[in-house]
Parts: sequence; structure tokens; C-alpha cells
Amino acid sequence: MINLGFEICKVLSPGTVRIDRIRKMPVYAKSGIQHAWLVDPIERTLEVYRLEAGKWALFSVHSENDHVRAELFQEIEIDLEYLWWK
Repeated sequence: MINLGFEICKVLSPGTVRIDRIRKMPVYAKSGIQHAWLVDPIERTLEVYRLEAGKWALFSVHSENDHVRAELFQEIEIDLEYLWWK
């Protein structure tokens, strides 16, 4: 498989969180996705994954009002507080 360096950001919803984690993540890996961000608005978390040797490795976890400089976008600081419903 050719690595084209694709990334994905997925917003999880209560009705599909199991499908997103259990079924879709392996598909993303097989498709050549190298980095995945999972945003959970209910738990108010951002999980950053990196594909290593064909398996997902959790790189970092951020929550609530963290200021994040996540992998691939270190130049940009993301204030997570703006992602959550007030």
C-alpha cells in the first residue's frame, strides 16, 4: 500500500462511537491514514492517534479547556474550550 500521508478528524456521537472506534479505525489504517483525531464532545476530549507498524498508537489525550499543539499542527494552538457546547 502506498502511504500518501492522509489524516482524519472524526467527531464522535453517542449513537456511533462503538462503530467509529471498532469498525472504522481499522479501515482507516488499511486505507493509509497515518494520523487520526477523535473528538468526543460529550466527554470533551481530543485523542490523537498515530499509525505505527499497522496499528493505532495513542499519542496524546487532551480535554476540557486545554490549549493543544497536536501532532501535525504544532504551529497552531487550538483552544479546546471553543469546541464544546456551553
